[in-house]
Amino acid sequence: MGNGTVGGAGEFRRGGTTVLAAGIGIGAGVTGLPFYSVGLFMKPLAADYGWSRAAISGAALCLQLGIVVSAPLVGRSIDRMGIRRVALVSLATLALGFVGLSFVGGSLTGFLLAWLGLSLAGCGTTPVVWTRVVALHFDAHRALALGLMLLGTGLAGILAPLLLGPIIAADGWRTGSRALAGLVGLIALPLVAVLLREHVPAAGQFAGASADGFTLGAAVRQRRFAQIALAFFLIGFVVAGAIVHLVPLLVDRGLAMPSALHAAAALGFAVIAGRIVVGWLCDRFHAPYVAFCFLMLPVASFVLLLVHGPALVAVLLLGLAAGAEIDLLAYLASRSFGLRAYGEIYGWLLSIFSLGAGTGPVLIGLSFDRTGSYALTLGAGACLITLGALLVATLGPFPSQFAKAAA
Repeated sequence: MGNGTVGGAGEFRRGGTTVLAAGIGIGAGVTGLPFYSVGLFMKPLAADYGWSRAAISGAALCLQLGIVVSAPLVGRSIDRMGIRRVALVSLATLALGFVGLSFVGGSLTGFLLAWLGLSLAGCGTTPVVWTRVVALHFDAHRALALGLMLLGTGLAGILAPLLLGPIIAADGWRTGSRALAGLVGLIALPLVAVLLREHVPAAGQFAGASADGFTLGAAVRQRRFAQIALAFFLIGFVVAGAIVHLVPLLVDRGLAMPSALHAAAALGFAVIAGRIVVGWLCDRFHAPYVAFCFLMLPVASFVLLLVHGPALVAVLLLGLAAGAEIDLLAYLASRSFGLRAYGEIYGWLLSIFSLGAGTGPVLIGLSFDRTGSYALTLGAGACLITLGALLVATLGPFPSQFAKAAA
């Protein structure tokens, strides 16, 4: 549970606009629209250039590698320089990155480098930035605020297949990439510029929030840091891999492309539900136990997909689990290590999570290319996600307080 002294209504009155701005920013940022769009490019690119699914999935790897490289640096920068400037510049350069992607020719290397460049261009749009500003405004209801902010990624999961899917099908993937540039640069950027408030609540509203906690060096010496890092590497590997391959997986099992796109959009609705429910529960119950319950849902999802059960049910279960990853990682980091060096600490944890999220789609694609089926990876994914869920469930109680001099 949160340990703040400010009631939820008061926190949301002061920080509600910030949550909205951060939600728009994270939905348009590199873990939002770009991530949920990779799978939509897969079949058109394979048809145009004959590239394998493993090769095209390399776009997801490059997207995550950019986060792996940049997240710790971005975290350190916002701890010292502030958030607004970094976020707005990154949204602008991310839009330009999508424009650049649309001009890539038939070179696979060029295509993958464009995704890496896009990720680096948008490095200030990752959850490191948005969760930091929300955590500074919320204490007693921090988990719910983080969940509401991360509804932006759920909306991205809905908009990507419903809006971009038909555009790509009708006019090609290059037009789809330019549409993404418009969504980020012409809609998200101006809204965030108007709505984002970076100031921290006055003293007494959220006493000592930004000063207390571990430094990065002290945090990494804690057993729970390694435990959280390994757990979320596995979670990112499995959940991101399943999401990137969701549309081709559903089409392979007999769904028509429009039906597969609607099922993928349903994933976004489930992510939204997961964000809200998980946030509400974590403010009231021990977060690691809540996490375990939601992170085990993909096991049932994968079993349904293996036995050709109801596809929509499987997708919804996966989406609920996806609603319990990045926001939970942010919440666990802030409660475990405090906010003194939150940007750096969460930056490194997000980097490790992103490494899993990047390698998962590629290895799943490679397995499909070699076996012609997703059966092997669905079975292995169920085992890996179970291990990650157990690691989170056994974290133990959070520190009751932090020493300002912790180092």
